[in-house]
Amino acid sequence: MVGATNRLESLDSALVRPGRFDRVLQLSLPEESERLQVLTVHARRTKLGGDRHAQEKTLAAIASATDGYSGAELANLLNEAAIRAVRARRDFVSEADLKQALGEYGDSRKGAAGACAGAGGAPIDLDVWAPAFMRALGGQLAPAPRAVSAQD
Repeated sequence: MVGATNRLESLDSALVRPGRFDRVLQLSLPEESERLQVLTVHARRTKLGGDRHAQEKTLAAIASATDGYSGAELANLLNEAAIRAVRARRDFVSEADLKQALGEYGDSRKGAAGACAGAGGAPIDLDVWAPAFMRALGGQLAPAPRAVSAQD
């Protein structure tokens, strides 16, 4: 039998007592460069706004701001941003979608309004983080949204 969990401490003690599983492999959370690789892989199926250079800067900024996030959480972050874009009737994910998804996802991770989990689970103040995010992006924003017609 093979099992996997992100929360070993939440499993019933009867399941994890000696003799149940012979090996326990613990994988560390991805470093910034690894988070960028994860985001790049998952972003291939997501249309991002801006040119290629702007997209790379956006993903690099997100990778930098998501210390402590697992690969699954990064994939979920991109999905949340894509849902925001669809709700806004856009055919691309903007930097604002990603920033808002990060803020909301961070809130749900920590259970505190206005905070994201950073290194060691420490909260990140979005009022401080957002300007740093925009500086990392060089102040470039995605193209203005266009309405999606029934023919698209």
